[in-house]
Amino acid sequence: VNAEYMGVLCKAGKEKAFGFVQFTEPYMALEAVAGTNGSFVEGGKLTVKMADRDKDKGVVTEPSHNLYIGNLPLTYEEHDVQKIFEQYGNIISLVILKDTKSQASRGVGLVQYDSVQSASVAIRMLHGFVLPGYSRPLEVKYAESASNRFVRKNREMGLRSPQGVRFSHTPS
Repeated sequence: VNAEYMGVLCKAGKEKAFGFVQFTEPYMALEAVAGTNGSFVEGGKLTVKMADRDKDKGVVTEPSHNLYIGNLPLTYEEHDVQKIFEQYGNIISLVILKDTKSQASRGVGLVQYDSVQSASVAIRMLHGFVLPGYSRPLEVKYAESASNRFVRKNREMGLRSPQGVRFSHTPS
């Protein structure tokens, strides 16, 4: 389980806290929703629900040799990711996405293999894998094409979290 408190939203003079919890198994998230939705904490009612996956809504990502890697430890560099992914095929390129100002890792990477078959094997072997000493499961999937990214970005915006539970706390 990985819990991240995300902050406080202020709208029309009312505060609303929100956060995300990411579970390693889907049944854990379902149990959390069933056991906590509608409960009260510090005088406010919790709304707990499955997180929406805006990246996947209505957009089909075709198999390709390009992979998106999410939930990488922030301390990982290209050579760390190379060691993990090279065992599944010949890597053409690899990049860790970084913040433009601080140059700190964003915990996201892109890997390009020389074949779709290698990329497919890497997804099958590494999606959901929890790295030693780290609590979050890797998210490994085919990277979006430019046209799919355009469609996704033009959909409704909101607070989203991959494979997790979205919760909010409204003080009474």
